[in-house]
Amino acid sequence: MFIASLILLVSAFQISFSTSFPVINKIFGTDFAPSAERIQYYNSWQAPFAILISFLVAIGQFLKYTKTDMKTFWKNLVISIGISLIITVSTALALGMNHPLYILMLFATSLAATANLDFWLRMLNGKMKSSAASIAHIGFGLLMLGVLISTSQSEIISTNSSLYDISMLGEDFDNNENILLMQNDTLIMGEYFVTYVDKTVEPGSISYQVEYLALNEESKLEKAFTLNPYLQLNPRMGNVAEPDTKHFLHKDIYTHITYAELEKPSDEIKSVEHSIGMGDTIFTKTSFMVFDSLDRNPSKRFGGLGAGDLAIGAMFTLYDVDTKAWQLEPLFVLRNREYSTTVIDSVPEAGIKISFDGIDPEAEKFKFRVTEKPPKFNEFIVMKAIVFPGINFLWMGCIIMALGTFFAVFQRIRSL
Repeated sequence: MFIASLILLVSAFQISFSTSFPVINKIFGTDFAPSAERIQYYNSWQAPFAILISFLVAIGQFLKYTKTDMKTFWKNLVISIGISLIITVSTALALGMNHPLYILMLFATSLAATANLDFWLRMLNGKMKSSAASIAHIGFGLLMLGVLISTSQSEIISTNSSLYDISMLGEDFDNNENILLMQNDTLIMGEYFVTYVDKTVEPGSISYQVEYLALNEESKLEKAFTLNPYLQLNPRMGNVAEPDTKHFLHKDIYTHITYAELEKPSDEIKSVEHSIGMGDTIFTKTSFMVFDSLDRNPSKRFGGLGAGDLAIGAMFTLYDVDTKAWQLEPLFVLRNREYSTTVIDSVPEAGIKISFDGIDPEAEKFKFRVTEKPPKFNEFIVMKAIVFPGINFLWMGCIIMALGTFFAVFQRIRSL
């Protein structure tokens, strides 16, 4: 019991320390950062703790307070070990589980549940009076078994099916794990269709209404359920995404927001200078332009040039968010060899204007000015949805463990 308490203490310290990095950095001016692979990071730490605790829970009640006869000890455990091995092998094969750490944890958690059930039935003859610890430990074993199955078999269903590349938001955004939802648009996601309906802004939080739709018997979409993941707003420590979950008998669907525009987009028209070479690319918020070549005789295409004008055109190909290509050719004009001017070209559909402002022959660079209207995007969110199968083992374990704790408290009160 003392060793188990120490393991729980170390486990709790690791979780508390790792999740407190923002607070620690704020107080001490450090730069601790959580691992980018957060699930793997916590699993690599917590799975060994869970295995040790599960083994201790399994054998604890078979140990004597003074001296344990080891022959009797192993004789009492052999049935539970055999049953647990059968459960482990059959479950691992059924689920395709091949990670050694997960298989060991599967055996340990199964042993925790079966050994305590065996102790209750054989050693205590199924009596409720002295069963509190056994029942609580059966619940603990089922809880950890549920954690293992649901997390190891979890499936991310939020593959991006929109026309927009989420990776443009940053390297942490993966199109295979996040879906971008424009408000009131409906996209397919796993076996469902999803729609971002609206958001509710409250002091300190923003709640997002996401409807899950499914095909009925007539092959028409109808609402299956609605989830409301939300963001806790904390200007000092950073915003926190809070998930919402739909519970089924055999699985849970877990949904949380990974990105949302918290401020209203600016209506300001921006103009940016660029100095680039041939073949370079100019990026805007909604498009990019490739500097293809120079047109040294643009007078054939532009009738407004005078006889004394010297002009050169810059040939660009612009690609918008729908990957549609547009051709632009702004001109740099030396009028009557006295002063320079520019002929602007534009793509109104993309909200882009470009002017050819000058040439730097020494650096072999060309100067351009790009003016962009703010994009007229609808409200959108980026979210992640994960299916956790077998999650009810976890909830059943929680209930049984709580019952065992209740029996222990009740028996203690009765004995006073």
